[in-house]
Amino acid sequence: MLKKIILLAIFSVVVFMPVFVSAQGLKDARGFLDQAAKTEKTGLSSDLSDTIATVIKAILALVGTAFLVLTIYAGVLWMTAAGEEAKIEKAVGILKASVIGLVIIMSAYAITYFVTSKLGGATSTITPPDSATP
Repeated sequence: MLKKIILLAIFSVVVFMPVFVSAQGLKDARGFLDQAAKTEKTGLSSDLSDTIATVIKAILALVGTAFLVLTIYAGVLWMTAAGEEAKIEKAVGILKASVIGLVIIMSAYAITYFVTSKLGGATSTITPPDSATP
């Protein structure tokens, strides 16, 4: 019976919470959103190379996060193995695989950065011919 009363109380708090919340000061929210959309602080650009660079940075952030999660998981697995060789081998395998994956991704990024910087330098030094000189 007590469990039902507690669940009913939690349910009513969750259901009636919007009644208690007051959202004052948002009368001109559309104006604020329009103003934010007109600014150049979005980080987006019309240049293709900048867009690709932004995508690559986002992917690298996800890869770094995955590496961190795998490393923490392997560490916890290793620490809680309590001497069981199978768990220790599994943790070491996960750790090795995550480090190898990180090295491969960072090498690919370094190669991509090198190639794009050389191509970007080659295309930016080309100047159109002067039509006034014979």
